[in-house]
Amino acid sequence: LRAGLIDGARYLKLLAKNWLGMLNMPGRYAQSVAQASFDAWGKYYRVDENTPNITVSYYSKGAMVALCLDLTLRRDGVGSLDDVMRSLWQDCASRYGTQAVHQGWPVTEALIQAHIQKMMPHQPADWWHSWVHGTDDLPIETLLQAMGIQSRFESQGLAHQWGLRLTEGPVTGCVIRSVLRDSGAQRTGLCAGDEIIAVNGWRIRRLEDAASVISPLAPVEFCVARGQRLLFLVAPEQAHATQLISSVNCAVEPIAADAMDEAKQAQELRQRWWGADSEHQG
Repeated sequence: LRAGLIDGARYLKLLAKNWLGMLNMPGRYAQSVAQASFDAWGKYYRVDENTPNITVSYYSKGAMVALCLDLTLRRDGVGSLDDVMRSLWQDCASRYGTQAVHQGWPVTEALIQAHIQKMMPHQPADWWHSWVHGTDDLPIETLLQAMGIQSRFESQGLAHQWGLRLTEGPVTGCVIRSVLRDSGAQRTGLCAGDEIIAVNGWRIRRLEDAASVISPLAPVEFCVARGQRLLFLVAPEQAHATQLISSVNCAVEPIAADAMDEAKQAQELRQRWWGADSEHQG
C-alpha cells in the first residue's frame, strides 16, 4: 500500500477478506494464534471435517494481531509496528553484531514483547497474552473506527446461516463437508458426510434451492442420506435464527467525513498509516 502497488480501496478489500477468513473459523475460540503456530503441522495442515472447529489460521489471525498492534501504536501516537521492527533489529545488532542478525539470529517472544511494551507503557500488561495466547476476539472494529474506517456485516446464504460447508453439484448433490460448532446444523443433528436430499419435502441439488421453502417461524425438516440410510431430521425451533459471526460478509470502508465528530483526526491517522497518497490512487 505505502509502496504504491495497490490503492486504499484495494487494501481494504484484502483486509476484509483476511478478517472474514478468520471469523469463519469457530476454532478461533478453541485455539490461540500461538497454539496454532505450534500445532500447524499436526492440525492445520492435516485437514478433516472438524478442522474449522478446532483450529485457526495463524496466517490470518497473525496478520490481524499485527494490524491491531500497529493501529494501537498509531492511535496512541507512540509509533508503529515499523518502529518496533527497527528497534528489534537495532537491539539485536548491538547484542550480537549485524553479521549475526543477517544470518537469522533468534529473536525471543520476550524480547519482542519488551520492545513493544517500552513503546506503550500505559497499555495493560496482559494485552500480549490476550492477543497472542488468548482466544477472545481482537478489537479490530474499534481500532479501524479510530482510523476513520467502518465495518459492514451482511448476511450470506443459507449454508452460512446454518453453519455448513458444502460440496454441491448436479452429479454429487449437496454433501456436507463440515458442520460448524454451535450452529443450527449442529443442533439439528446434521453431520459431515451427509447428503442433503430434500428440505421440507422438496428435492434439492443446492441448499439455496431450499430458500423458498424455509420460513424463519416454521419447523425445517431435512431428509439426508447417511451411509445407506435415509434420515429425517427436524431442526429445533428457529435453529438458524441465531446466526454465527461466520454467517456474515465483511466489508471495510472509509467513513464519510461528515459522519464523525473527529473525522479530521481520524483521516490524519489513516493517511499516516497508509501514506499520504494512497487514498487517492487508482
